[in-house]
Amino acid sequence: MPLVIPSKEIKDFDDYRHWLCNSGHKYYEQVWSFRNKEMILQEYLAVCYAKKIKPNFNREDSLTIERLSKKN
Repeated sequence: MPLVIPSKEIKDFDDYRHWLCNSGHKYYEQVWSFRNKEMILQEYLAVCYAKKIKPNFNREDSLTIERLSKKN
């Protein structure tokens, strides 16, 4: 599925996840499952880059990003 750039303002990662569910682009289980969190987080970072906005994370999400960066 191609990356969809939201037209509305996205405040943070959780807001992006809510938007994905409410817009019908992805199912709740795809967005909120722990197993898929890394993929959704990477999509969020791509959206932030495309919209030229600073990503906003909570502490748990920051730890996930650290874990992702250590994988690569």
